[in-house]
Amino acid sequence: EASLYTISSSKDELFNYALFVTETGVLQTIRLAKIKDVILLTSKREILPQHEEIFNKQIKYGIQYSIKPYENEEIKVQLTPKGKELFKIIYLYRPQCSKIEGDIYYFSCSYAQVEQYFRRFGEHAIVLSPNKIIRSLKNYYYFANRAYNKIPVK
Repeated sequence: EASLYTISSSKDELFNYALFVTETGVLQTIRLAKIKDVILLTSKREILPQHEEIFNKQIKYGIQYSIKPYENEEIKVQLTPKGKELFKIIYLYRPQCSKIEGDIYYFSCSYAQVEQYFRRFGEHAIVLSPNKIIRSLKNYYYFANRAYNKIPVK
């Protein structure tokens, strides 16, 4: 059971998404193609203002990336000159930048969006905050490095 907030398309218009709140108060995003059945209920339930705020932020920055209620810390990413070039040319799923101060780019979107987008930049994009993304990327690169170290190079 869920209360629908809206249906909207991603910025690239590849897919449409439904934003809703479950009966237990969990915010969710689902691609319309994944919905099998819809049954309309007679009971009415309101969406809380704090949920509306999160959904509006998600629509603005990337509807396909769920924003968790705890994801409220501004994301800071330091880009090298090569990282800045990559940021200009890799546009698909690029997070919307809220401000730039020198080499530091600021974002207010989903942590998952920033993490997935900047993974391909390697050393050319270093997340400075929040710690949750830093830890996740450290683990990602650590295990990738371990896997590659097992392969003999000729």
